[in-house]
Formats: sequence, structure tokens, C-alpha cells
Amino acid sequence: MKEKIILLILLISSLIFPASSLLTAQGLSEPTKVTAIGDVYVSRVLPGSWKYNLKIWRDRMIDLVLIFNPLKRSQFELKLANKRLLEAQELSELGSCDKIDPLTSQYQEWMARVFAYLKVSKEKEWETGRFVVNLYRSLPQQKQVLERIEFLCPDKERGGKDLKRLSDDFKKEAESYWGLDQLRQFQQEMIQR
Repeated sequence: MKEKIILLILLISSLIFPASSLLTAQGLSEPTKVTAIGDVYVSRVLPGSWKYNLKIWRDRMIDLVLIFNPLKRSQFELKLANKRLLEAQELSELGSCDKIDPLTSQYQEWMARVFAYLKVSKEKEWETGRFVVNLYRSLPQQKQVLERIEFLCPDKERGGKDLKRLSDDFKKEAESYWGLDQLRQFQQEMIQR
């Protein structure tokens, strides 16, 4: 009888006080799930599927064979970085924290390439403003995904990478590339158009 009463109390309390309110009471809030970064949406094909290797091969071939313009390649690398990040978030949602490190490492590599190709484009004096603004707009979404991954998969389950710092580093690099004041001015011009 006591067990039934305890179960009933637990059931009622879970309905009245959901887990999210307990997290908020402890000062922790669960970051919301991001379903898209720019024009990249959550993938249905995740690591572990035979289709995933085909997808990776296809992306690599497109990058190596079809894209020669450094600015276009930078845009494609950003798209790949966002894909890997959203895939890592999906794996964290499924509780596969041990599979996340390779994806976050790939994200980091893609983002480094984004900035490398962007520098080449700037050296060639190509118009990079619109892309830099799109990159700068995607960084807060990337940070939100990284915070969610850290929330769902604590450091000890992932290998201890500081994911939040990673997104801040990329934001600083974007600001140093373009200059924060000039970037804000260009964003305002884009909004007015």
C-alpha cells in the first residue's frame, strides 16, 4: 500500500513539476534544440549507417572536383561544418555521446578551412561581405548547438573538449577578419535592402 502511494505521489509530482522546471530551479536550463543552421537542416542519415559513408564521400567529391573558386569552397565548407554539428547534436539526443568527438573534430576542421579559403578570397580582393555576414549569423546558432551537446553529453562522456570556447574562437576570428564595426555596418546595409 505504501509503495502505491509513493508511486502515485511521484507520478503526480512529475506531472505538476516537469524535469525542465527542476533544471531551472537548480540554475540550469536546457538549451533548445536547433533544427537548422542557415540553409542546413538536421540530417536523417547519421554515423553508423552505411548511407552515411556514401554521403561523406559525395560531399568530399563535390568539394574536390567541382568547386575551384575559394569563396564558393568556403561557403561549401561552412555548409559541411554545419552538417557535422547538427549530426553531433542528433547523436547527443540519441544518447550516443561516444560518437560525437569525431563529428566535433570535423566541425573544427571545416571551420578552419572556411577561414583559410576566406583569407585566400580576400587576398584576391573578391567581394566576400555577404558570405562573411552569413557566416557571422550562423555562429550564434552553432554556439547554441554546441551548448546543447555539452548539456546532453557532459565532458567525461565526450573526451573533455570545451565546445563553448570553440564557437567563441570562431566568432573572434570572423570579427578579426572583417572588423567588428565594418561587419555591423554591412549587416545594417543587408537588412535595409
